[in-house]
Amino acid sequence: MKKIIAGLISIGAMAGNSFAASISWDGSSNGNFNEATNWSGGSVPGAGDTAFIRNEANNPVFQNAQDRTFDRLSMGLNGSAASLWRLDINGGSINTTTGPNNIGQHTAGTVVLNVQGGAFTAQGEIVAGGGGTGDTFINLSSGSLSVASANFGSNTGNAALNIIGDAALSATGGGFTFGSNGTLSFEFNATGVKTLSLGSLTAASGTLAVDLTGYTGTHNTTITLADVTGGAGISSAFGTVNVTEGAYAGSFVTQDLGNDVITLTIIPESGCYALIGGLLALGSVMLRRRRAL
Repeated sequence: MKKIIAGLISIGAMAGNSFAASISWDGSSNGNFNEATNWSGGSVPGAGDTAFIRNEANNPVFQNAQDRTFDRLSMGLNGSAASLWRLDINGGSINTTTGPNNIGQHTAGTVVLNVQGGAFTAQGEIVAGGGGTGDTFINLSSGSLSVASANFGSNTGNAALNIIGDAALSATGGGFTFGSNGTLSFEFNATGVKTLSLGSLTAASGTLAVDLTGYTGTHNTTITLADVTGGAGISSAFGTVNVTEGAYAGSFVTQDLGNDVITLTIIPESGCYALIGGLLALGSVMLRRRRAL
């Protein structure tokens, strides 16, 4: 009886594995991720499957409403410099249950994953940028991003995680590593930027970039860019930090390894102080003249 049960379990496992597949995007109908006719074999990737977006999909793939769960996501593979792969998550969700999710693997082209609504959740690792010479961008401007672990730019390909504005619902992750070709970027909108919350951060050879040119909010304030207090903390800070200050010359980044946070202190440009000083001086002159009268 035990042998029969063991045999049935084995057959069941084989049957389960036989339904798992690597399903490639061909975009033969339109850009809708949920259209079965856009995928090889006529089926949308599901449980146990790997979704490959690796043909030169110069028209973006989009996910607007439905919720999709599958094994892994792979974008870009062995493409030329003219290649472009782009997935826009505008609503619904995409959830991958294992890893690695290879975004920008071994390509000379450009790979873009836009989270601009809905949710992208990777329960396994994301490897962004591969052994090619191309560029990989994961952009969060709205919706939510949740990643178990991620590695950006540790190979020859460039890879960037861009946090754009403060409209996103959440930006969370486990262990993040930024290699020598990896960049973490914060692009401020008028009122600020979303804080990235991580379990751990290793970034000694990576680049941190902050762009304040679109910011018009409060100055003389400090904003937390990355909060790494919930786990192992920051093991190494970014080796390169670039701040595009716009009207806030003198603003600076602090990488506080002791408290496991990265912050930006926003200071108005010196011209603002000169203007304030001028107004105070003018007020003083007017006061003296009034007293003289």
